[in-house]
Amino acid sequence: MKFDIKEDKLTEFLLGLGLFIAGIIMLTKNIYVSTPMFNHGIRIGGIYVRTGICVMPFLVGAICLFSWPQKLWPKIVTGAGFLFILGVAVFSVNIRVRAVPLARWLLILLLISGGTVLIFRAVYLRRKGKK
Repeated sequence: MKFDIKEDKLTEFLLGLGLFIAGIIMLTKNIYVSTPMFNHGIRIGGIYVRTGICVMPFLVGAICLFSWPQKLWPKIVTGAGFLFILGVAVFSVNIRVRAVPLARWLLILLLISGGTVLIFRAVYLRRKGKK
């Protein structure tokens, strides 16, 4: 049994996956995510909305949905309320990146991109001479 690293797609895939995961772990150690969701509100356009009020359209829609289950408009109001809550949660997230040396950023980018390329090569590219 001959072992050739160029022909072994599983080894290439696992190596790529390991590089990708190592790069993502290094990246997540340099990112801080915080949200003032339950302390403050969010500014949408020029209007300051308290985050407790953003639940009201969903609650009204849910109450109407149980009152009139065959009608379409309670489903629309409930869905719009859910999307509004999701939008407030997404827009209120603060993402900060810690200052790190350029060499570390290059290493992170090299690990992520190299791992992605190896995974892509192992999964999608065919061997020469075979269809």
